[in-house]
Amino acid sequence: DYLKIHYGEEVMFSFMRKLSLSADILKCHDIDININVITDLCLELNSFGFHESEIINMGAWSYRLNKDSDLGEDFRKFDNLSSLYKEVCSHYSKKFDQNFQYEFVNENKDEIVIRSKVSEMALDAYSGQQIGNQLTCLSKIGVFSTFSCYLGLEKSKVSKTHCIYQGDDYSQYIIKFN
Repeated sequence: DYLKIHYGEEVMFSFMRKLSLSADILKCHDIDININVITDLCLELNSFGFHESEIINMGAWSYRLNKDSDLGEDFRKFDNLSSLYKEVCSHYSKKFDQNFQYEFVNENKDEIVIRSKVSEMALDAYSGQQIGNQLTCLSKIGVFSTFSCYLGLEKSKVSKTHCIYQGDDYSQYIIKFN
């Protein structure tokens, strides 16, 4: 959807052909997408000259896709960002990303810290292969930035301080909301 709206149908279908994706994937927003498809898409966009900010924006587009869904309705029920992120990490993350485990690390008045590691299920399924890459982390930054939007707030500023693709044991995201 993001590619179609921002770059046109021709660009979107060109990337879909490169990745051998059926147009049927566009009909269902609740479909599970293999991490390798997302990884390959990010790599294709990068090699095509898309800036990292575009990959972040693509991740942020998830808000537009989910805001009127059951997931969006569930997220709007929270009365603050802390409780929303805690629930996202402990329960909801399995609904939108089965390849990674998320942990709510801590918070203060200005920020929340989230960590992610590859899930045991993904490690088993992919037999030790690398799952995702630094570009897929960028799309997560976009997704994390929009959780505040479900509560009627501005997008949060998100940065990554640790990365499994740079040798760390986990990826760590700092979500600033003030």
